[in-house]
Amino acid sequence: MCLLKDTISCKLFFKYLGNGVTDSPQNIKFIGGVNMTNQQVQLNIRFKAKPGKKEAFRKELYSLIEEMSSEKAFISAIVSDDLDQPDDLIIYETWQGTRDSWLAEEFIKPYRKNYEGTLGDLIVDRSVSWLQPNREWGSYITNAY
Repeated sequence: MCLLKDTISCKLFFKYLGNGVTDSPQNIKFIGGVNMTNQQVQLNIRFKAKPGKKEAFRKELYSLIEEMSSEKAFISAIVSDDLDQPDDLIIYETWQGTRDSWLAEEFIKPYRKNYEGTLGDLIVDRSVSWLQPNREWGSYITNAY
């Protein structure tokens, strides 16, 4: 049983051992924080910035990520530019928990209200996809391996 800070630390620890020993997600317990489920949820959010506003929006988005990255349920975030749609930014977030727990615990944070208030001036559209990881290759971000 792994008793490190988070799932990723446990996985990396067992990978570091190099002896093929792995620990299943149900055997991973957290210390120094809340006892979370092994469920994870991912958000894939596409933003279409208003003309000339992409860099201003990027600045607001990066500030939001700095805030949310300190949350206990936060695992990772990746921001990408769409090579074919120059006004689009995509963020791919991974969180510990479920869609319901994210909406109940993360969406209500005060810093999100401030961020949401800036979006009307910066974007014309936003689409959100809620995902649940089921398999992963090449990294240890999710429980899906």
